[in-house]
Amino acid sequence: MKYSSNEAFARIMNKSREIRTKRENRVTALLSAACVTLAILLVGTVIILKGQIVSEVTGSRFGAFLLPSEDGGYVLAAVIAFLLGIAATLWAIRCRNGKKNKDDKEDKER
Repeated sequence: MKYSSNEAFARIMNKSREIRTKRENRVTALLSAACVTLAILLVGTVIILKGQIVSEVTGSRFGAFLLPSEDGGYVLAAVIAFLLGIAATLWAIRCRNGKKNKDDKEDKER
């Protein structure tokens, strides 16, 4: 035999870890590109619509320039939803990293 069963298992685990890392890096790069693209589109939309909405809808240069002044509740709901999204994302990442660390410790013990 070329390898013992422990050496073969260790090589398999290393290769699977490499494949998983490459896949995660690809997904991270794709999501980063999507976020940058959406951010650019958002900024472009705000720049294009800013002058029209401020002068026609609100008549003011202060506060929310995308919505009329009586729609503050929608802005508050959007901010709360955004913060909850951030919290859910951070919680999911923490759980995932905790699971990875636990799996890595179990792999090292073998």
